[in-house]
Amino acid sequence: MVQIISFPSAVTNNSIVPVVVQTNQPGMVVYLSVVYETVPPTAATTQSRITDGNGQAVISWRVRIVFSRMTVVTAQVTAIAIDPMVAVHVPASDGDDHAPVSSAM
Repeated sequence: MVQIISFPSAVTNNSIVPVVVQTNQPGMVVYLSVVYETVPPTAATTQSRITDGNGQAVISWRVRIVFSRMTVVTAQVTAIAIDPMVAVHVPASDGDDHAPVSSAM
């Protein structure tokens, strides 16, 4: 199980946003997959983190939209957890989180 438990409702382009992820065990490798709903869509992943003794990790999401004519862009953010002992991807259990992103520089 992996779940995003702390996520902002909106973020600003070129900012670094902490996202708290909870898993059901310590020592899991977790990261975020981000798809920006631009034309064409762009995607990114964050650096991975290891969950602590409580199964939590804080992942730094660097919000970066290179080019968009839109002033607000939606980002689909998915938490991914990998058990290093098994190496199986587990998608977020409660669905994807979305945040509008202001593309103003």
